[in-house]
Amino acid sequence: MKIIKEGVAPSKKIAKMTCRSCGCVFEAAKEEFTYQPDRDGAFWKIDCPTDDCNNTLFKYDWGARLISPFEIGKLEVESSLED
Repeated sequence: MKIIKEGVAPSKKIAKMTCRSCGCVFEAAKEEFTYQPDRDGAFWKIDCPTDDCNNTLFKYDWGARLISPFEIGKLEVESSLED
């Protein structure tokens, strides 16, 4: 087998998130999110890392927004929803 382009394991995918409550911008691996199945569709959630913020951010799609660890910082800040 010949690998043409090296892939990134799904658990190592990185998302860049922005908290609309405090303005914190952070990056987190998919494995740091909590998977939340729902009857209307699944999503992933993560708490803002800022002390005393207590905001939960949600990610609904890991498709086109995925970046590899080698591309960190090249992606525009992703908007995320408040709870």
